[in-house]
Amino acid sequence: MSFLTPLYLLAGLAVTLPIVFHLIRRTPQGRQVFGSLMFLEQSPPRMTKRSRLDNLLLLLLRGLALCLLAFAFARPFFRSHQESLAQEDVGRRVAILIDTSASMSHTDQWERAVEEVNELLNSVSASDSVSLIAFDQQANSLISFEDWQELPASNRQSTAEEKLSELKPTQRRTELGNALIYAADLLAQNSERKISRRQIVVVSDFQEGSHWEVLRGYEWPEGVEIEPRIIELENALTNATAHVISATNTADKDLRLRVQSSKNAQSETFDLQWDRDQLESLEASISDISPSKTRVYVPPGQSKVVRAPEIPDGLAQHRLLLTGDDVEFDNVSYVAPVAPGNVQILYFGDPDASGPEGLSFFVEPIFPSTSTRQVTITDWDSLDAVPDVNDPAITLTLIGTNCDEEQIHWLRDSIQSGRPAIFVATSVEQGMQIYDLLEISPSPVTEITPEDYAMIGEVDLTHPALSPFDDPRYADFTKVRFYGFRSFDPNSFPDARALLSFEDGEPFLMEIGNRQLILMTAGWGRDESDLAVWSKFVPLMNGLLEHLENRVEEQPQLYVGDSLTPALLKSPHSEIWFQEPEDAPIRVTNDSPFVLEKAGIGKFAESEADLNEGNAHEIAINLHPDESRIDLVAFESLEAAGLPISSATIALLAEEENPESSRQLMNRELESRQRLWQWLLLAALIVLILESVISGSMQRRSGRSVFSTQS
Repeated sequence: MSFLTPLYLLAGLAVTLPIVFHLIRRTPQGRQVFGSLMFLEQSPPRMTKRSRLDNLLLLLLRGLALCLLAFAFARPFFRSHQESLAQEDVGRRVAILIDTSASMSHTDQWERAVEEVNELLNSVSASDSVSLIAFDQQANSLISFEDWQELPASNRQSTAEEKLSELKPTQRRTELGNALIYAADLLAQNSERKISRRQIVVVSDFQEGSHWEVLRGYEWPEGVEIEPRIIELENALTNATAHVISATNTADKDLRLRVQSSKNAQSETFDLQWDRDQLESLEASISDISPSKTRVYVPPGQSKVVRAPEIPDGLAQHRLLLTGDDVEFDNVSYVAPVAPGNVQILYFGDPDASGPEGLSFFVEPIFPSTSTRQVTITDWDSLDAVPDVNDPAITLTLIGTNCDEEQIHWLRDSIQSGRPAIFVATSVEQGMQIYDLLEISPSPVTEITPEDYAMIGEVDLTHPALSPFDDPRYADFTKVRFYGFRSFDPNSFPDARALLSFEDGEPFLMEIGNRQLILMTAGWGRDESDLAVWSKFVPLMNGLLEHLENRVEEQPQLYVGDSLTPALLKSPHSEIWFQEPEDAPIRVTNDSPFVLEKAGIGKFAESEADLNEGNAHEIAINLHPDESRIDLVAFESLEAAGLPISSATIALLAEEENPESSRQLMNRELESRQRLWQWLLLAALIVLILESVISGSMQRRSGRSVFSTQS
């Protein structure tokens, strides 16, 4: 039997205390003075009889309890013969995780991490089993436990160092939680060799944005320990970063960015400016008052949304630089230039209705040009010749008047070709023409004139054009009044979907067919409704326009590590060609996504030829914003999630190179498995209970004996 803390055995000397207590004789307390003895000299009473033990059983029980307690605190354990023989051959099972995320590329972070791993490899013994794993957004095993065991002992370290030399930091974000789960599952697997310890050594900067939260739902395997080796930033207390809030046209002067500062920042003033290298060819110098530069004040640990500085003309690619902090790896934000789209609306209106009572008066204000689109409204009557019905430049037709035969024929072919149209029924006669356009059997159209006015009663907020109003603040459609509208037989359009309906159920706005035709049963002339002055009317009509033309106004935000597919880019094609910065074009489909590896301006097109001929769309790829949160993670949070990380563990692991420490760790492992101290405490408790029972019984018998003697 061995003891983990043998000094507690000295407490067993306390067993002498019951013997001493038993042998102590009580000094007589009562004193009676006799007058005849007052002249005699005082002297202490002499012990004339030899001391003897009265209650030997109680003495034995009390001494046994003390001995059991002393043994329990000494933490005994048995070192079996097999364990003793195997101790010489038992080694650790160590998974070394090295962080290769983007934050490790700052200054000498990576070199220090490699040096740390090399020191770990030097410290392993021949009986240890090691796995080397690189991780960023994914975990990649460089050397498995099986590979390590198959290698000759003399070649293991050199092989690991060779693998390490081929490694370099990526631009991906950190997924610390997934990497720890990956390593813990490997260590939890059964091994044919006896293992003294299962250990994960993590070499990382342990940044705050390392995504460890997935561990909260993971049941950590028993006996797997974590040793953090923190690669802290040296002399870099301030980090700030700027991220584009939404990818939009760079010509938009409202391009906004979120500038965030680290918690321990020593500086609060930073500068945003467009790429200095390209600007030097455009401007003689950049001063503090240059429009291409913006100064931002952000207190430590806070963020602020700011407008980007003005973009000088002539920039082919947009690299926005942030300066004023100590960390440079995340100081570049890419913004892709997007050319505004052209929208041409061919309008069929009444040329005589030029006042606010006609539709033409409000057509141009309804569809204004923005930074992302250039809207052109062309009146059919202003054309010198009939346009080609397949002209791709015409985006939409707007029909608000009685059309002649030539116009009906052209519009019918246009709708059949797939071009969307908005048909505004301004009268019963004009409303009947929709049946000619759709080539369906006509049904009666009725003029409805409410007694006072009609209101919108039902709204389909699930439709893409109306979904922006799906908020209690904007979902009230009862403010607009209608003084007249047309009623169509709903059975005439079996594939129609009512988007807005009046209180009596009559539809006001219907989508007919597969996104090709929108029917409005009332116009926006001032004598027919208050639509023209309704605050939701312009957003409603532009939502319909965007829905009908299926045009994406904003690009998705792309980060390094994302899986790129045509669906992610909202491309209607199932196959595109994509080119990363300074790489060759590749084919990408929804079934074979491409993982983005580089930050910069990427290009994509429908075909490789379009990509090579410059007919490609550009899109920005940036570092993930969480990778810039480089403040040290709170280890208390990791411990609260159930991870075996503590300062005591760290201190203990630091002493592992000492052979005496290894032997002590082996003893702790054996003692923790056997847990004999628990049984000893239980035995001591039973002995104390037995002693109390016997002692109480003896006192009761003694009391009855005195009572019988007195009586």
